[in-house]
Amino acid sequence: MADIKTDALYKSVRTTYGQKRAKANGYRAQFFFRLEQRTVLEHLHKNQAPIVDIACGSGLMLEPLMAHGKGAINIYGLDYNNDACIAAQSNQLTTIRGDAFKLPFPADTIGQFVNCQFLNQQTPENARLFVGQLAKALQPGGRAIILWRHGNSLLHRVAHSIFLLLDRLKKAPKFPQYIHSMEQVKLYAQEAGLGVLKESITLPVSYPRSVPSRHWFGDVLGASFMLVLSKPVDNSS
Repeated sequence: MADIKTDALYKSVRTTYGQKRAKANGYRAQFFFRLEQRTVLEHLHKNQAPIVDIACGSGLMLEPLMAHGKGAINIYGLDYNNDACIAAQSNQLTTIRGDAFKLPFPADTIGQFVNCQFLNQQTPENARLFVGQLAKALQPGGRAIILWRHGNSLLHRVAHSIFLLLDRLKKAPKFPQYIHSMEQVKLYAQEAGLGVLKESITLPVSYPRSVPSRHWFGDVLGASFMLVLSKPVDNSS
């Protein structure tokens, strides 16, 4: 069920921007990528491995962990795009080519998953399937950090209109865009047996970088939804 059309679009963008820039992975601005990267890294559990970045693109999201040598042998990326896998490998991330909708991991084996700006291109059916795959592969007590665009915020609607016009003028490739609410994705997580550790909305500013998911400010300047999910530990035995 890999999205071959979107995969080809990202390959063209990566060719344009190169493997070291966040624009090659769908971010419009490098500074905003760095803000979200800091947020993701702050929510990773330091002693829970392995860590897998799903739809890792060029492998930039976990780059600071690689640079500092923190458990590098237990950090991996997965992407369906072979070009992305090659780029991520060159950025020192051990990468697996695989389908996010049919993860190549046995059940209960992965300590933590990271997934950023992937749900934006997925239908509700695929989003539900993907969350279910994460739940199956996570270790009991493991966590998944998911970020996706807050498509209904005022900031996003205005920015999307402007960038859509600019992209048309430049004849840039058009990516599919789906809007998933926080409640929708939380429902998918609940159906898959995952609990919610944290839910928030990221902002395009240094401070505060995020607000609670029901905060009115998030509906105005919200950039991305963020969910930190956990797989319960079975204590019945």
